[in-house]
Amino acid sequence: MCRQRVSVRLSDLLKKSRAILSLGMTPPNLPHQFEKLRGGNRTPFVIAGAGLSAGLTPTPAALIADNRDSAERFLRIQSVATTSTGADILYEWAEGALLELRKRGEVAPKLRIGEALGLISNPQWAAEVGIPLNRASPRHRVIARLAREDRIEKIWSLNWDAHIENALEQIGFELDEARVPQPWKTAYRTITLHGEAHYLARNDVFCVLKPHGCVRALVKAKGLLAGNIPQATQISDRLLLTREELRRDRLNETDHFFRQKLEVQLREHPLIVIGWSISEPFLLTVVRASVNAEEPAIEECTIIDCTFNGGGHTAVTECYKLDKALAFAELNLTDGPTADDLLLWIQARYALDQLHLFADEAVKASIDALRAELATPQPNNIAVAFADSFLPAWVRLCWRSGLVQAALFNQDAVRLELEDFHVPLSVGSIVRADLQAAGVLLMRLVASESGWDLDRYPGALFDEGEERLVLPFPNWGIPNNLLGLKPLVDAIERNTAFITRLDILPLGGNAPDDDQALAIKEAFSSLTRHPHFSDPANISVVTDLGN
Repeated sequence: MCRQRVSVRLSDLLKKSRAILSLGMTPPNLPHQFEKLRGGNRTPFVIAGAGLSAGLTPTPAALIADNRDSAERFLRIQSVATTSTGADILYEWAEGALLELRKRGEVAPKLRIGEALGLISNPQWAAEVGIPLNRASPRHRVIARLAREDRIEKIWSLNWDAHIENALEQIGFELDEARVPQPWKTAYRTITLHGEAHYLARNDVFCVLKPHGCVRALVKAKGLLAGNIPQATQISDRLLLTREELRRDRLNETDHFFRQKLEVQLREHPLIVIGWSISEPFLLTVVRASVNAEEPAIEECTIIDCTFNGGGHTAVTECYKLDKALAFAELNLTDGPTADDLLLWIQARYALDQLHLFADEAVKASIDALRAELATPQPNNIAVAFADSFLPAWVRLCWRSGLVQAALFNQDAVRLELEDFHVPLSVGSIVRADLQAAGVLLMRLVASESGWDLDRYPGALFDEGEERLVLPFPNWGIPNNLLGLKPLVDAIERNTAFITRLDILPLGGNAPDDDQALAIKEAFSSLTRHPHFSDPANISVVTDLGN
């Protein structure tokens, strides 16, 4: 995974709930709101706009610039005259195109426009290109993990793309219904119509609300077109892309449903806005009608974006009785911090909090020092890679091996075909030997002089200079199986030319004796087809990273 470098400086260390942190030469603010994602009783909900998908999908201006001529040929309409600039060109053009299609009685006209613009055929919208293979962008991956950790109440996405859905699926959420119940939420539902409201009442389903429509819904509508034109039209009509419908509240049952639900969310939960300009007047009206901040509360609203506009951003912060300095976190697509940087930082801070809960005093002190270093986003800090690449794979291995147990947990439902399958770091009041051992390893990594790469082989430590791979191994019990190592074994077999030395590092429990060390080596070698490491003699068991 590619991470941008960013130089940061600390200007004010979370002294009170109003603390402000500064980064770089022109410091944006990182409000205290982010602490809500790490803990606390009032879980925030997220409203995501186009900025969350920046660089992954075309901007509105690029979408119409690249597709206008071909779209008009596809729709068999005359060139639509436009006078707008920027993103508004798309919405003005779509308004004219829709009018022409309706005049001639076109069936499901918005579906036709979506097809013409490539929303169904372009894999960028379906989250099939532009991201790491079989994974999600860092920003979407972290949001999905925080959803599984129950640190996000709901996501409202004003984007058509399916990047957030892809991320939820990559970390193990299943669409609509879970095949096997677990101690955490395992199903999700994207809601685009009022008829899907019953999912909101279910505690076992995480909901993504998309009042502006979704490309997956368009695909569904296209499949229905041959047999159920009314339903295909109803589904595709949720694609809001004309200038008029983005300005005014529409008088139909689904829009009324979304307005009511947004009012409830705003009254009951803190708000985090990511990459949304809040330019739709009818949505701003909902905010104004719902928020009645008698006392300023910095925890109640945060806006994350590249710029703070004098329109919607100002209006919303005024509703919360906050000024820009207390509510705005600025992103920078060139020099950082980017949205990826910011969310990876939040994830690292959250992971350190969970490790701290189960650590002994020496490890707690090391974690405290790391938390102080991570008072601001630092993409190259080892805790960031540890939380993003190593820790999820390690936790998955320990749970899949039966070495951590919780009520209702089914180890066979840990899906090994998903490289990013996520077992929460917080699962009720249970003993977390996996997190205790991980805290010890992190302390060793901080003290180590080697430049460990934690990204290339998730769940293992790679020293490129020494061509050495170290595999941490749970050593506090007898595993039921080692199937949780399969993703790592596959990664080793794909990139084995880079590895000349493979060490296994037992964590937890007492140091293994010779017979136990041999059993560990044999257990691992039996999993791989590679001729060199399938021989236990070519694997070492070590007790320290420096061995």
